[in-house]
Amino acid sequence: MHKAILIMLLALMSNSAVAEWVLIAEDQEETFALYADPTTIRKAGNTVKMWSLDDHKIAQEPDVISAKSMDEYDCKKKQRRLLFLSAYSGHMGKGETFWIRSERGDWEPTSPGSVGESVLEFACGGFYPKLPRTFPSVSSNAVAKWVEVGSSPEDGVALYADPATILKSGNMVTMWELMDFKTAEKAPDNKVIHSLVAQTEYDCKEERIRVLDSVGFSENMGKGELIEDEVTPIPEWGPILPDDVIYKKMWKFACGKLMGE
Repeated sequence: MHKAILIMLLALMSNSAVAEWVLIAEDQEETFALYADPTTIRKAGNTVKMWSLDDHKIAQEPDVISAKSMDEYDCKKKQRRLLFLSAYSGHMGKGETFWIRSERGDWEPTSPGSVGESVLEFACGGFYPKLPRTFPSVSSNAVAKWVEVGSSPEDGVALYADPATILKSGNMVTMWELMDFKTAEKAPDNKVIHSLVAQTEYDCKEERIRVLDSVGFSENMGKGELIEDEVTPIPEWGPILPDDVIYKKMWKFACGKLMGE
């Protein structure tokens, strides 16, 4: 079954397009620029999800030149929270992947006239700048804490989870996880993938799963070149079969407390 889930992840990536970065803001010294990809905007009521990119002329600690993030914006309350963040050694999300943060952040208000306000207005549809605005430089740093949950030596795959990202709502649980391959897999465009990071939702009552978002990397453990980073449509639910030992462990890991473990 984990092979079937891998196929589903790769299929999701085939539906996404090349990022179309639009310059939103830059600092007065032009050492920092912020971009957004309007093709990734997904709206649900008063909230919006969107991918953005920070790009620096001077490396930030530790040697980070650029970072990509997926954020959720509350257009009514004018606040945002981080959903996913990855940092790179090169410009525009290129080069080596230094670290990944997959922990969902807390809601934070956007200050009037700030870079955060500009991105929120862009995501929510109220602002599409003809010229970029200028703001002070900003930077951030965090690292995902992967815990190995299961592996299949015969298939050359291991699954990791970040327990800090577990969010429960009734019988449902969402969690960020990492699938690491001993032998490279191929994306639909034939690019080589050694690992995948995905946000997965589990139904703790019905023992089923669906993948909300997925990101492919050219090296193991979420390192190397970012192969694909688009927000993907939410797929249909799929059952966790009795013989799928790895994802049975993942389901128990995510749903443990709900099941009284």
